[in-house]
Amino acid sequence: MSENKLQLFKDTRAANRKKGSTPILRSLNKSKMGYRDDSPYKDENFIDIHTPNGIIDMSETGIPLMANGKILPPYSGKHQFDTNVVREQPVHQMPDGSWMPGAKHGDYYDGGEVMELDDAEIARYRKMGYRVEEIQ
Repeated sequence: MSENKLQLFKDTRAANRKKGSTPILRSLNKSKMGYRDDSPYKDENFIDIHTPNGIIDMSETGIPLMANGKILPPYSGKHQFDTNVVREQPVHQMPDGSWMPGAKHGDYYDGGEVMELDDAEIARYRKMGYRVEEIQ
């Protein structure tokens, strides 16, 4: 059965190449790139990641994600799931500790809070997924 799937995959790729479109390759690339910092898909509302072994790698992803109900912190390495399709969605943490959909506070939040922070506090907030900016 897996040989049939592999053959169908190869045939579909070849057929799509002739038409000038590669939706299967785009889908595979989207699953591989996900929300990585250099991903062209990082502005998507959600991405369904197809992973044959259930592993999601956050090593190159600088935003927190909700993945099948689990929060994945930025740059947190590999995470194991018991499925081969993982739905990822960018989230951000509100000041009260709750999580909201959207990659930025501006998506659902009024622009943030003005605070004076030292370098250690800035690093801690960034590690939690906050965007820290200097106000001119």
